[in-house]
This record gives sequence, C-alpha cells and structure tokens, in this order.
Amino acid sequence: MAFCYQQPLPPAPPVGATPPRLVASAFGVVPLPMDFNIALEGPFNLIAAVYLDVGLYLLLFGAEQPDTNYHVLINDGGLHIAAAEKAAGYIMIAAKDAMETPVDPSSFNVEVYRL
Repeated sequence: MAFCYQQPLPPAPPVGATPPRLVASAFGVVPLPMDFNIALEGPFNLIAAVYLDVGLYLLLFGAEQPDTNYHVLINDGGLHIAAAEKAAGYIMIAAKDAMETPVDPSSFNVEVYRL
C-alpha cells in the first residue's frame, strides 16, 4: 500500500469576507532609461509602461479600473518604490533610495489587487 501525502486545504475565508482579487500585474519591469522604454515581462492587464524621469514610471491598464479602490503591491528589491498616483486608467510609480533621492531600479514587480 502506497502512502500519498495530500497538502491540507487553506482555511476558508470568514463568512462575508471577500479576498482581494488580482486585477493587474507585471513581473520583471525593467526600466531602460537610455531609450525611454520599459520592458514588461508577463503583463496581465498592464499594456504599457512609460519612463517619465529618474525613478518615475507610468503604467497603463489595458482595462480601466472602475475606481481607485485598489492596492498596488511592489516588490522592489530593497528600494522604496510606491504608487505615487493612482487613477482608473493608470498607476504612477516612484522609486527612491534610503535618502529619498529618485533612482532607477534594475527591475521591480507590480501586482494590483481590488479591495
């Protein structure tokens, strides 16, 4: 008789709770400031990224969000990268170092969740 391990199921969310829903993402966002292009790897509902200035990027949604009630999660590799501005059609991302000086990271990942 063979033993088969089954991973336990995660607990069910509390009654009435709605978990956040992923509505957009891009992994390996690579700024290329020399030619003002940004490479998007594995984009989901992010159709373009624009390099605006040192540490400042504009990411455009493919399908607009109904409002700005969404949360932007950024994996930044140690820098301070955050959503500087949110709108239904775009997110403006700002990257800064520990001294709050704008910097261009080598790459970052972005996930957008509806609340």
